[in-house]
Amino acid sequence: MVDQSVVTSNVQVMIVDDDEITRIGLKHALEKMQLFTMIHEESSANALLSQLAQEPVDLVLLDIGMPGIGGIEATRLIKQHFPHIKVLIFTCHDSEEKVSAALSAGADAYCVKNISVERLRLAIDCVLQGALWLDPLIARKALGVLGQSDNPAVPEQPAPSLSHRASKRLDLTEREFDVLRLITQGKSNKEIGVLLEISPYTVKTHIRNLTQKLGVEDRTQAAVKALTESLL
Repeated sequence: MVDQSVVTSNVQVMIVDDDEITRIGLKHALEKMQLFTMIHEESSANALLSQLAQEPVDLVLLDIGMPGIGGIEATRLIKQHFPHIKVLIFTCHDSEEKVSAALSAGADAYCVKNISVERLRLAIDCVLQGALWLDPLIARKALGVLGQSDNPAVPEQPAPSLSHRASKRLDLTEREFDVLRLITQGKSNKEIGVLLEISPYTVKTHIRNLTQKLGVEDRTQAAVKALTESLL
């Protein structure tokens, strides 16, 4: 669970979208959050990249489909030259291809434009604390893409638990790690309970604990984070 108390208001944000109405609406929503010392606007990724060299910001809300440099390539360039800047993709595109490309480029969050202000605030809080955030619908698409690989089929039984060092770094218990691994394999709570010989209630408890520790909203986002950050 995200601790909003640690998110300061000393944040500079840049809105980048070629649609003026979207920029106006988004700026109004951000102003209501009272999180930011400055809200900048640009109509293209080209202008954004030029501006960042002169006036770096903490967070960029970035559309994908824009003339010139697209949002995905802009994300890649931001992470290459300004790795401390958090990038939140804010777009109407929700295809598996776009989601996968944005995550591969280093995006910290992916939101569709019909998101509520409350959920957008949650997304911003998450990324400012260093966590990955994905709209639940987007997370399911991403998991479908990221779960595919050229490796042999994933075994039905859980693999050995994390090493002591890795487990300590993530602050997950061995059983929480086993549950996380099975979630990434697409197992339901009932299937996880059968494989680990625990009750469905215990499975839910483990999932609640590991989502809080990973700073994500649900089991799907936990699986996406585990896959994108190579936690397994």
